[in-house]
Amino acid sequence: MSIKPASKWRSPSLLLALGLLNIASGAFQLFTINAGPVPVDPADMMASPQYFETPLPIVLHIVCGIIFNLLAPWQFAPVVRQRWPKWHRLSGRFLVVCGLIAAFTALWMNQFFPVFGGIFKYIGVLVMSAGLIVSLICAVLAIRKRDISRHRIWMMCAIAFALAPATQRLIGLPIFLIQQEINVPFVVFLIWSSLVVNLGFVWMLVRRERRRLAANRNAV
Repeated sequence: MSIKPASKWRSPSLLLALGLLNIASGAFQLFTINAGPVPVDPADMMASPQYFETPLPIVLHIVCGIIFNLLAPWQFAPVVRQRWPKWHRLSGRFLVVCGLIAAFTALWMNQFFPVFGGIFKYIGVLVMSAGLIVSLICAVLAIRKRDISRHRIWMMCAIAFALAPATQRLIGLPIFLIQQEINVPFVVFLIWSSLVVNLGFVWMLVRRERRRLAANRNAV
């Protein structure tokens, strides 16, 4: 049975739509940094003087994160891999570099910038950033061995970690509109729930794919 043309673009389009939440947030943060510090609620991390005194890590993080969110969805578009394999490889290498920079700068900021959210938020960002680094490295090692299936799984994990902040915004917005407050438990809940949702979705996709492959082998 042939795949409908629309279905070939469904996954990349959904990933891009989710990534746009990260892109919009990053663009707003860049605008805030460029405008300079202004008197705002102390709970707003962008009000921290360190963000303006040491802007390079966060600017690198945001710019590389925006590029990653723009490029990554198209790695999962079959038509792109089939018609433009060279672009798929080159853009893949570029997004790996951007993803690593975004993850390492997140680790740096998590370690040295003022913490809002306590130890559980700190550990959550640590897991998210380290998970992205490990996933990207394992994806590169897998494709070097021509293990496409394992490469795809690790790239799915990388996307899950990278899109966790977008999932946080998706989950958190309706809750925030109801309670009109951002506190430590709320931040911790968003970080860990986004990881559970994204990685759980990847696990579900991998399990379904393995079942499909097993059914095909049994049919033969």
